[in-house]
Amino acid sequence: MSIDHITTAIETITHSNSVETYQTAFKVLFKLLDNMLSNRLDTKFRKINKSNKLIESKLLKCKGILSLLSTLGYEEVDYATLEYAGQDFEPAGYAREALGSICGVDNLELQADGQTSHHDLHDKGSGSITDRSSNSSPQKHRKSKHSKDIDIFSDEQYDGETKWGWYEGFSRYQFPNGVVYEGEFHKGEFHGNGTLIYPNGGKFKARWERGRMIDGEYEYYDGLMYNSENWDYCQSHDRRFYTEIKEGLRPAGATLIVNDPAGPPRIPSGTYDAGVGQGYYDPRRDQFFTYDGEEIPAPEDMSTEWILDNCRYQPAEIQDLTDDETVIP
Repeated sequence: MSIDHITTAIETITHSNSVETYQTAFKVLFKLLDNMLSNRLDTKFRKINKSNKLIESKLLKCKGILSLLSTLGYEEVDYATLEYAGQDFEPAGYAREALGSICGVDNLELQADGQTSHHDLHDKGSGSITDRSSNSSPQKHRKSKHSKDIDIFSDEQYDGETKWGWYEGFSRYQFPNGVVYEGEFHKGEFHGNGTLIYPNGGKFKARWERGRMIDGEYEYYDGLMYNSENWDYCQSHDRRFYTEIKEGLRPAGATLIVNDPAGPPRIPSGTYDAGVGQGYYDPRRDQFFTYDGEEIPAPEDMSTEWILDNCRYQPAEIQDLTDDETVIP
């Protein structure tokens, strides 16, 4: 199905019904889609109970609504149940935004005998709809709301604004691997100016369009900017670290052996420092560890041979023999 098919189905409904009929139906469908998109892991929100009196009287009596539901991906499970069978939620998200724009709503309050939750549209019997926004323009009711979401299955985290269920505006999103995106979203995609912040402190500052990077630049944790065309850092003619370029060379005996003024991380004897963000490599066990000693997978961007040839080695500590101990020649 395409966005054009959904748009055509909606336009057909507006031409085949009175304004009151299609707006009432659109408000109900908006809420059904909103519930489903807000509870994507709960399959019960994908179902519509056709025997529900509110659904029957407010939604299904609207000419063309079943055709729209079919276009969105709803299928008939039995005589009383429709279920969303789409492979993704993009059509539902688009339809929700379109319906909300037509009706000027961002929230509906359902009431039956004084108390009916949004679950009742799917599961229960009678009810009525009160539209909080019936006296206001669509623009006034396209309000964003702040959301803090944590996916318990993947550890993804989102902290920012949402609009019609999409991530929207300036927000913060954390991937399961610890990389954080801080910047602008539009309809759930990176769009505008945004920065990827890596666990090692590096930052990729970029301009995005519909989730794709247009242009950008990488900044190392210490502020050094990467230049792919004219990389002149730590070359044979100038071996200074960036800290030394900024702060000057240290006196003899205090020379830096890594860029960090605090010195290199401590690693066990007989191991190799694989670099910031990678931890260290123990050749005796053929295993990588964080600097805190936790076992981790091997880095994908470097081989053990390269590490043995190029990375800092921590030699075995020299035993301090006392005068009382006998040294065998």
